[in-house]
Amino acid sequence: MREIETEIGHTIPTGCLFENIKFLGIPNFSNLPPTSRIVFPFRDRIPSQHGGSTINMLPQAILTIWEENGPCQTVGKRLEKYYQKPGLSAAFVKAAQGKRGVMGFVLASGCVKVGDIVTVYPPVTD
Repeated sequence: MREIETEIGHTIPTGCLFENIKFLGIPNFSNLPPTSRIVFPFRDRIPSQHGGSTINMLPQAILTIWEENGPCQTVGKRLEKYYQKPGLSAAFVKAAQGKRGVMGFVLASGCVKVGDIVTVYPPVTD
Protein backbone atom coordinates (compact mmCIF):
# COMPACT_ATOMS: atom_id res chain seq x y z
CA MET A 1 0.00 0.00 0.00
CA ARG A 2 2.86 2.36 0.77
CA GLU A 3 4.30 1.89 -2.70
CA ILE A 4 0.91 2.68 -4.24
CA GLU A 5 0.49 5.73 -1.99
CA THR A 6 3.91 7.02 -3.02
CA GLU A 7 3.14 6.56 -6.70
CA ILE A 8 -0.29 8.25 -6.60
CA GLY A 9 0.79 10.95 -4.14
CA HIS A 10 -2.05 10.29 -1.67
CA THR A 11 -2.61 8.09 1.35
CA ILE A 12 -5.17 5.31 1.09
CA PRO A 13 -7.61 5.62 4.00
CA THR A 14 -8.07 2.52 6.14
CA GLY A 15 -10.97 0.44 4.82
CA CYS A 16 -10.91 2.02 1.36
CA LEU A 17 -9.56 -1.20 -0.16
CA PHE A 18 -12.14 -3.30 1.73
CA GLU A 19 -9.19 -4.94 3.49
CA ASN A 20 -9.84 -7.28 6.38
CA ILE A 21 -6.26 -7.48 7.56
CA LYS A 22 -2.97 -5.82 6.62
CA PHE A 23 0.48 -7.37 6.69
CA LEU A 24 3.84 -5.65 6.70
CA GLY A 25 7.16 -7.12 5.63
CA ILE A 26 6.08 -10.12 3.55
CA PRO A 27 8.09 -9.87 0.30
CA ASN A 28 6.05 -10.10 -2.92
CA PHE A 29 2.89 -10.50 -0.87
CA SER A 30 0.55 -10.00 -3.83
CA ASN A 31 2.33 -12.78 -5.70
CA LEU A 32 2.04 -15.51 -3.07
CA PRO A 33 0.92 -18.65 -4.89
CA PRO A 34 -2.53 -20.13 -4.27
CA THR A 35 -2.73 -22.42 -1.23
CA SER A 36 0.17 -20.65 0.51
CA ARG A 37 -0.63 -20.44 4.21
CA ILE A 38 -0.23 -17.55 6.63
CA VAL A 39 0.13 -18.97 10.12
CA PHE A 40 -0.31 -16.85 13.22
CA PRO A 41 1.50 -17.56 16.49
CA PHE A 42 0.13 -20.30 18.73
CA ARG A 43 -1.30 -19.08 22.02
CA ASP A 44 -1.78 -21.88 24.48
CA ARG A 45 -3.08 -19.74 27.35
CA ILE A 46 -4.24 -16.20 27.73
CA PRO A 47 -5.13 -14.27 30.89
CA SER A 48 -8.78 -14.28 31.82
CA GLN A 49 -10.60 -10.98 31.78
CA HIS A 50 -13.15 -12.30 34.26
CA GLY A 51 -11.07 -12.88 37.36
CA GLY A 52 -9.69 -16.39 36.76
CA SER A 53 -6.04 -17.07 36.03
CA THR A 54 -6.37 -18.43 32.47
CA ILE A 55 -8.98 -19.45 29.94
CA ASN A 56 -9.07 -22.39 27.56
CA MET A 57 -6.41 -22.88 24.95
CA LEU A 58 -7.01 -21.11 21.66
CA PRO A 59 -6.46 -22.71 18.28
CA GLN A 60 -3.82 -21.32 15.95
CA ALA A 61 -5.21 -19.05 13.22
CA ILE A 62 -4.28 -20.05 9.67
CA LEU A 63 -5.23 -18.21 6.48
CA THR A 64 -4.93 -19.73 3.00
CA ILE A 65 -4.24 -17.69 -0.12
CA TRP A 66 -6.73 -18.10 -2.93
CA GLU A 67 -5.57 -15.57 -5.54
CA GLU A 68 -4.14 -12.13 -6.15
CA ASN A 69 -6.61 -9.31 -5.63
CA GLY A 70 -6.28 -7.21 -8.76
CA PRO A 71 -6.68 -3.43 -8.69
CA CYS A 72 -10.21 -2.27 -9.38
CA GLN A 73 -11.75 0.97 -10.56
CA THR A 74 -14.28 0.87 -7.72
CA VAL A 75 -11.52 1.61 -5.23
CA GLY A 76 -9.93 4.09 -7.65
CA LYS A 77 -13.21 5.97 -8.03
CA ARG A 78 -13.64 6.04 -4.26
CA LEU A 79 -10.17 7.62 -3.91
CA GLU A 80 -10.91 10.05 -6.74
CA LYS A 81 -14.10 11.19 -5.01
CA TYR A 82 -12.44 11.34 -1.56
CA TYR A 83 -9.60 13.54 -2.80
CA GLN A 84 -11.71 15.28 -5.47
CA LYS A 85 -8.94 14.69 -7.97
CA PRO A 86 -9.96 13.71 -11.53
CA GLY A 87 -7.77 10.95 -12.99
CA LEU A 88 -6.86 9.46 -9.63
CA SER A 89 -8.88 6.32 -10.40
CA ALA A 90 -6.78 5.48 -13.45
CA ALA A 91 -3.57 6.36 -11.57
CA PHE A 92 -4.56 4.01 -8.74
CA VAL A 93 -5.30 1.10 -11.09
CA LYS A 94 -1.94 1.57 -12.82
CA ALA A 95 0.02 1.96 -9.57
CA ALA A 96 -1.69 -1.01 -7.88
CA GLN A 97 -0.83 -3.60 -10.55
CA GLY A 98 0.74 -6.54 -8.69
CA LYS A 99 0.51 -4.72 -5.34
CA ARG A 100 -3.16 -4.99 -4.36
CA GLY A 101 -2.80 -7.91 -1.98
CA VAL A 102 -4.50 -11.27 -2.01
CA MET A 103 -7.83 -12.89 -1.35
CA GLY A 104 -8.05 -16.00 0.75
CA PHE A 105 -10.04 -17.80 3.36
CA VAL A 106 -9.76 -18.89 6.96
CA LEU A 107 -8.42 -22.42 7.14
CA ALA A 108 -8.40 -22.44 10.96
CA SER A 109 -9.88 -19.78 13.20
CA GLY A 110 -7.92 -18.55 16.17
CA CYS A 111 -6.66 -15.52 18.03
CA VAL A 112 -5.17 -12.77 15.85
CA LYS A 113 -3.57 -9.68 17.37
CA VAL A 114 -2.12 -6.50 15.95
CA GLY A 115 1.64 -6.92 15.76
CA ASP A 116 1.59 -10.71 15.39
CA ILE A 117 4.60 -12.12 13.61
CA VAL A 118 3.31 -14.62 11.10
CA THR A 119 4.97 -17.41 9.15
CA VAL A 120 4.24 -17.88 5.45
CA TYR A 121 4.36 -21.44 4.15
CA PRO A 122 4.44 -22.25 0.42
CA PRO A 123 1.89 -24.55 -1.19
CA VAL A 124 2.29 -28.23 -0.44
CA THR A 125 3.41 -30.16 -3.50
CA ASP A 126 3.68 -33.89 -4.13
